[in-house]
Amino acid sequence: GSSPSIFECDDSLRTPCTSAQGRRFEYLVGVQPSATSIFPPAISLARVQGAKTVGIFRETGANELYFQAVRQGALDGADDNRMQVLVDITVPYSGKLNDDARANMKQVIAQLQEARPDVVAGAVFAAGCHAFIQAAQEMNYTA
Repeated sequence: GSSPSIFECDDSLRTPCTSAQGRRFEYLVGVQPSATSIFPPAISLARVQGAKTVGIFRETGANELYFQAVRQGALDGADDNRMQVLVDITVPYSGKLNDDARANMKQVIAQLQEARPDVVAGAVFAAGCHAFIQAAQEMNYTA
């Protein structure tokens, strides 16, 4: 991330600042890509590297529209690259890194181990991501 001094004016009032603690660039805004556009480039790159199959998992519950959109992007990426989706798994949203979250991800990993996709796309937030990584380590799983 950038230093706050890039975006906030300090007492030195360097150009284009007109007041301390103001915004340095009045009309500068940040953007985030749409959820559906997150996975297609990664899936295309995996295809170039020889991947032919995809496994998808996502959390459900809180932020349902976001998780559905990320999932749809992964499905679109697989379709655009003529890749077969072997599993499409839904797990409850946990919001916390705890035993329940790890148990949910262990169920996901068991299905991934059985299906053996070349690439895995997961639509989760931070706790779900950490739970997936910890469960994968405990289960010796690598895609």
